[in-house]
Amino acid sequence: MKIAVTADLHLKSGDQQQEEAFKLIGRFTVENLKVVSEPELRVLNDRQFLFIPYEEGKTMAEFIEPPAASGELEKGRFVLVSHGDFGGYRRKESGKEAGYFPLTRNDLLEYEPASVLLGHIHVPSATISEVLYPGSPYPIDESEEGERRILLYDTVTATVDSLWLDYGPVYYSVDLFVVLDGNELAQVQKQVRESINSHLRSTPSGEAVCPRLRVRVSLRGFTTSREGMIETAKQAVEDLGAVCISAEARKLEVSDDENLSTIASKVRDKIEEIALDYLEEDELKKLVLQHAYEIIYRR
Repeated sequence: MKIAVTADLHLKSGDQQQEEAFKLIGRFTVENLKVVSEPELRVLNDRQFLFIPYEEGKTMAEFIEPPAASGELEKGRFVLVSHGDFGGYRRKESGKEAGYFPLTRNDLLEYEPASVLLGHIHVPSATISEVLYPGSPYPIDESEEGERRILLYDTVTATVDSLWLDYGPVYYSVDLFVVLDGNELAQVQKQVRESINSHLRSTPSGEAVCPRLRVRVSLRGFTTSREGMIETAKQAVEDLGAVCISAEARKLEVSDDENLSTIASKVRDKIEEIALDYLEEDELKKLVLQHAYEIIYRR
C-alpha cells in the first residue's frame, strides 16, 4: 500500500517554523509514505489526483488554476485533495483549529472536480456531500463527539465509503431537563438511559461502541433537592457499560414552594393530554413544558 499525505501545518510559506517542520517531516523513511509539501498532480489507476497542501493567506483556486490553464487537469475527472474551508469560514466545526484556506462553490463550477476530499473540518460529512470531510480520525478533545472514521476512495469505481474506526474514546453529551414531580431521581435515570440508547441506535457501530463511550451529563430544570442527582446520573451511565467523565447540575434549580409545584403539575398534565398531529410530538411537548416551567418558576 502506498500512502500520500499533505503537510498541512497551518503555517505561512517561508516561515522559519514551516521550514523546520518540513525538515522534520523529511525524516520519514517509510518507503510507502510520501509527504506532499507542495501542489502535485498525480495519476492513480488512470484517475488524476490534485494534492494541494494548506497555504496560509491563499485560496485553493490559486493552485488549481495553473494545471487547469495549461490543460493538464481533466475537468470532470480529477479528484481534489486538500485542507481548508468550503463555502465559508467554519471555525465552529474545525475543532478550534486556526487557519483559513477556502474553496468556493464558484471554484467547483469553474474547475469541475469529480470529487473533493478535504481536511480541516473535524466533523464527518455525509458521503453524499459534494465536498467530503472525513472528519478527525481521533478526537482532539471531548467536544468532538461521535464515532471517528476515514474515507476510502475507490479509484476504479470513483465511489467513497466510510471506514469507522474501532479504537479511541467516543464522546457524547446528555443534556437533561428535570421537572419537579417528586420523582426527579427516577426521571434522571430514565432520561440518561433513553438518551444513550437512542444515540447507540444512530451510531454506525451500535451497542458495540458502548465500552468506548465517554459521557458528559448536564442537568437543568427544577427539583425539591439536588441530593443524589449527580450520583444517579453517573450510575445510570455506568449501568449501560459506558463511562461518565463528568456530571454537573449548575442550572438545576431547587424549589420547595408547594403552590408552584401544584400549578406546575397541572400544567404538565394538560400538556400531556394534548393530541398533536406532529411528527416529533414528544420533543415538542418537552420543549413547551420546559418553557412553561421557566415561566411558572420565573427563571
